[in-house]
Amino acid sequence: MVLLQLPTPSRRAMSRLLLAACVLAALGVGDRASPAHAATLRLRGPSGARVQVDGRDRGRLPLAGPLELKPGRHELRCSLAGHVSQVEWIDLPSADDALSLELQLLPRSRVAATGYSLLVAGLGQHYESRHRMGWTYLALQLGAAAAATLGELQMRDKRDSYETLYAQYQSAFNQQQAIARREAVSAAYDDMKRAQSLRNVGLVAVVGVAVLSAVDAWWRFPQGPVQVDLRVGASGGPEPGRDSEIRLAWKAAF
Repeated sequence: MVLLQLPTPSRRAMSRLLLAACVLAALGVGDRASPAHAATLRLRGPSGARVQVDGRDRGRLPLAGPLELKPGRHELRCSLAGHVSQVEWIDLPSADDALSLELQLLPRSRVAATGYSLLVAGLGQHYESRHRMGWTYLALQLGAAAAATLGELQMRDKRDSYETLYAQYQSAFNQQQAIARREAVSAAYDDMKRAQSLRNVGLVAVVGVAVLSAVDAWWRFPQGPVQVDLRVGASGGPEPGRDSEIRLAWKAAF
């Protein structure tokens, strides 16, 4: 029987193996522990809004998940085309903090919203993201425009009839025929005036709805200072390890 004697590792080789194992273990532990040393920030807001934290682009809403940030003070910027950019400073004192923010971006200009409503009723409301009211004003203006168009078409038709009957009245041969034709002319004239009134009322309504929509866009445009609603624990301050929710809404003053 032949015994094979394996070479015994030297002390230097053993030291190197132990050092490499310690480094790998430290790296593994560090990777697993890194999320525990980062606070989390969950954002909600209008779809497509661009999010930047400390000048670094973090993508567009909705984000894939919460942001992991180092404890401390961070600058949050949210921007969307056609809206006022929102900039806030967020304090995350410790790694146990988990904040949830809901961002509400408002349209840029009250003047623009008013001008859009004067151009087309309801357009300013859509600009202010009040879509239901915008569709209501647009439907009213379209109805008024349809009434004005119908009145115009009827007035033209009645006017043609009136002119034909009036010509026949002027060519009457005797008094009895003239009296009969005069009654027909009078009835045709009344029909023409009613159609003309329908057209005029429709035109006035078209303008009136646009003015009403513009006034509504002006007066109901959000205004005032920034409002911050901080929802915290029952103790009156944020509780460590608990999620806090902040609702940010910008109200632009004119």
